[in-house]
Amino acid sequence: MNEEDVVRYRLMGFKWVDIARFFEVDRSTLYRFRQQCGLIQVGNFLNDDELDGMIEEISTAMPNTCIKSLENIIKAKNFTVPRQQLRDSVHRVDPEGVARRRLGKLERRVYNV
Repeated sequence: MNEEDVVRYRLMGFKWVDIARFFEVDRSTLYRFRQQCGLIQVGNFLNDDELDGMIEEISTAMPNTCIKSLENIIKAKNFTVPRQQLRDSVHRVDPEGVARRRLGKLERRVYNV
């Protein structure tokens, strides 16, 4: 197990638990290794201002985009954003859109079985 491999797997989207299983070590062993190498946070993180700008850009192009879709779009751009930070940003940037999406009613399909 070396630092480059751990970082590569993490940037590919693997969870820490999965990386530990891959190297056949315990989670705590991987955690100690990460501390020794300084790998507590790995990824391209955005601050609130950068995230707000990105959310505003996406919301302008696609106004009814949900949180999960925003998360996937940002992930596709190789950025890592905690879900709570993403939710807070959406509430700051597009409060009207949040309210509009919240009011949207989901129509259930009627099945005849």
